[in-house]
Parts: sequence; structure tokens; C-alpha cells
Amino acid sequence: MFIINDQLKTILQKSYFYLPLILYGENYVQIELSAKIFAKKINPIREIDVEVFYPESKSNLYQMNTLNEFIINFNLPPLENKYKIYIFNHVDHMLMIHFNKLLKTLEEKKPFVIILFLTTNINSIPQTVISRCQKIYIHTQEQEIDTTLIVNAIKYVYLQNYRQLFETIKEIEKSGISLISITTTVLNFHRDIYLIKQLVSHDYLNFQQEKDAFIACAQKNIITLDGLLNLINIVNEANERNITMKHLLEYLFLQLGVAQKQLL
Repeated sequence: MFIINDQLKTILQKSYFYLPLILYGENYVQIELSAKIFAKKINPIREIDVEVFYPESKSNLYQMNTLNEFIINFNLPPLENKYKIYIFNHVDHMLMIHFNKLLKTLEEKKPFVIILFLTTNINSIPQTVISRCQKIYIHTQEQEIDTTLIVNAIKYVYLQNYRQLFETIKEIEKSGISLISITTTVLNFHRDIYLIKQLVSHDYLNFQQEKDAFIACAQKNIITLDGLLNLINIVNEANERNITMKHLLEYLFLQLGVAQKQLL
């Protein structure tokens, strides 16, 4: 499972939310995941009292009306949680005029307001902003997710045990595992099945402990590689349209089962 930064843990333990936070590093997926887990731990009802901002898609820049809306509303009290959280993705896509507009806001924020700036290029943020924030470096984490839940979900698909599948999907959603980690595991799992179907040595398997499951799955009709890549592209595109993780996971795993039946 993904592990959040020690500095973020300390901030959570001490409830020290006085300064806006800049989360930065080399891996944006892990930066964004850190922010989401951090926000979820503060506000259990994530959809409420958490606002997320992105650059405008066409220009790839923040729009002034987005910042104006934020400035008008940012000190309104939360509806159901103790804190109101604002997450700004890709702040390196802000211009100097945008940062200047935020300066006074940063100084006047209420104690119940938490602001997170996310970036892979902290040098793009002016010192006038950085000096008013706390910097949190998000180290790139390798092999720190527990793939057991994901692997189990795939096995339940091919065993057609949908009751256990839906229970496992709930657990995956709660775990905070990123979508990219889930789809990567799904790809790696099927890679191993394809290798077994081709009678390749088991020494090359990614999941050595799942050999028996791969052998069982290899005897069934499974989704083709092209079909799997297309499915993952659909899920990733849906994720960009802010579809809930629950629905993304249900679609991903259920489509694996649909593909299996179509090949019978």
C-alpha cells in the first residue's frame, strides 16, 4: 500500500494546518496520491469540503475566473467536516499574475482552511509564495503497494465469483491504491498468464507465488492483450472525467469478465 510522507504524518498527528503546503517531487502520480490520502484522513467525507482545481485543458494554464471563485469562497466554513481543503494540481501552470492574486489570500486564510499546491517543478513557484508555505518533498516510492487485493479481484473475475469481487473492489477503493498501480498490476498479472499460455519458464513470472492461479487462468479464455490495453485506456480516460474510483474499478474488472465470456 502507498505510504504517505513522514512530514505529512507529523502534520496530521499535530493537526498543524496553519501554513499552505507545497507538495513537490519527480513523480506526479505519487504527489497527487499523497494529497488525496492526506485530504481523506482529514475529511472522511471526501466529496464534501474538498475542492480540487486543475489548469484549463485547452490553454494548459489556470484561468483567472477559477482563482476569483476560489478567493470569493475560500474562507467559507466547511459543511460537514472540521476543515475545508483546497487542492491545486500542477501549480507550475500558473502565471505570475495568478500567484500574485493568491498572495493576500494565503495570508488571510482561516484556521479551518487547508491549501495544497502540487507540482513537479517547485522552481516555477515564486519565492513570495514559497515563503508563505511549508514545502513537503514527496520521494518516489518503488514497490510499496500491496498487490494482493488487486490480484484477488482478477482471480475472482476468472472464477466468476462476483460476490467476492465486489467485496474486494470495496477494499481496493478504501486502500488508497492509485489507479495507475491498479492497472499496472492488472497488466502484469495478464502478462504472466500470457507467458504460461506460451509455455514460457515460470522463472520469468512477476508473481511467483501465484503460479497455480496463472495455470488455472491460462486454461480459460482470457482477454487479449489488445483488448486489455484498450480497456485500460478507456478507464484512464474516464478517470480524467472525474468518474468515481468505485465505478472505474467495477467497469475495469467486470469488462475482464465480459471479454472472457465473449471468447467462449
